[in-house]
Amino acid sequence: MLRLIWVTLGMWAFLTLSFNAWGEVQLSTIPGRESVKVTIYKGIDIAYVEESRLITLRQGENRLQFGWADTRIDPSSIRLLPQTPDVSIQTAISSFEEPNTVVWRIKAEEGGRKPLKITYFIGGMDWDVDYTVISSEDETKLSLEGYVGISNKSGEDFKGVSLKLVAGEINRVVRERYAAKAKEMDKMRKEMRKAGRGALRAPVIEAAARKFVTTEALANMRQAGEAGMVSEHYLLSVERRTDLKNEWGKRLMWLSAEEVPIDVVYVFDPSKYGESVVKQYRFKNDKEHNLGSAPIPPGRVIVYGREKDQIIPIGESRIDFTPVGGDAKLTLNSQGEITVERKRMNFARINFRFDKNNWVAGYDTEEEYQIKVRNHREIPAKVEVYERFRGEWEITSKSHDYERKDAQTILFKLTLPPEAEEIIKYTVVIKPEGGVRR
Repeated sequence: MLRLIWVTLGMWAFLTLSFNAWGEVQLSTIPGRESVKVTIYKGIDIAYVEESRLITLRQGENRLQFGWADTRIDPSSIRLLPQTPDVSIQTAISSFEEPNTVVWRIKAEEGGRKPLKITYFIGGMDWDVDYTVISSEDETKLSLEGYVGISNKSGEDFKGVSLKLVAGEINRVVRERYAAKAKEMDKMRKEMRKAGRGALRAPVIEAAARKFVTTEALANMRQAGEAGMVSEHYLLSVERRTDLKNEWGKRLMWLSAEEVPIDVVYVFDPSKYGESVVKQYRFKNDKEHNLGSAPIPPGRVIVYGREKDQIIPIGESRIDFTPVGGDAKLTLNSQGEITVERKRMNFARINFRFDKNNWVAGYDTEEEYQIKVRNHREIPAKVEVYERFRGEWEITSKSHDYERKDAQTILFKLTLPPEAEEIIKYTVVIKPEGGVRR
């Protein structure tokens, strides 16, 4: 549990003698948080907390004690930030004994209620997202709802929290460094207790921390928490405030979009999906598709379809990270709506090459394929057929035009009328990689 306590000037001389005597001193409890912002970094066991408090200070010197018992605060990260120019911090002393504390000596040029911020990193918090999609009966539009699940095992209750959720490159960069730093700080605490020393000045703590987490990395993380976005990040903000109780989880809706226009495309790509045909719902994360206010984080998607007056589950998919303006797709089982039969109709070795002993050193192959595509639906269907080759290749004959997607991939695009069939035929000559058959 976190505590912020105001200490009178007369008590300070006694307090500096021993951090173990807090229970013997009469301390005044400071008013609670005016507001609190929590930025949770996905997958690395770190959250950035920013507390705003209004504290009555006397003119001259004041003392503030910040304590944390049974919480996962990183003591090296605790900062006190005055919000007015007439308040300044003179010194800070930290203790790792029970209870853990930081005491600041503060100077106020004028007395009165002053805004202060306390910021720190805390472990034990994480987040994930999932989605629910309902398609229209004719599969031309869908509704999309996004939910964020938040877990709090930090040891602290947070009320009325403004939430920011961050994922991205910094998570991978910091994970190992932060874990090493946390291990070293725990070792330091144990050594101090064993030696009978409870207090360590904040500059010493911060110097130890910098050995494991670079100043730049911490600055970037604080920037994400304070300003909202760093170039390597994507960030999700939850608009309404919420309570995060320790050892509880919470699921909040953060996205709701109706009448999102979609394209339904059937895909045959043996290298990805085997011999099965999959169905994809495709849409853009932009305003024209009733989206585009924020990036879409990756997550699991449960997809439902409408059939007359009923809503029935039709599959589960996953959506990849989609930036604003990016293309999103949901991949589902086609349930036999489109079938594809692919056959190699002919195979021949050609263009033989010989070594100096007149032995065969290599050859090309000429292969002829037939791909039969049938639409079993009563509405038109868009179909994409991917073919991939290894080595150098050349299409020498074809029944349909194709797109060259990369050095090894071509794509045939078809639009089939209801209950129609179409046959793709092509011949390809392939020279093996390196020009030699093994």
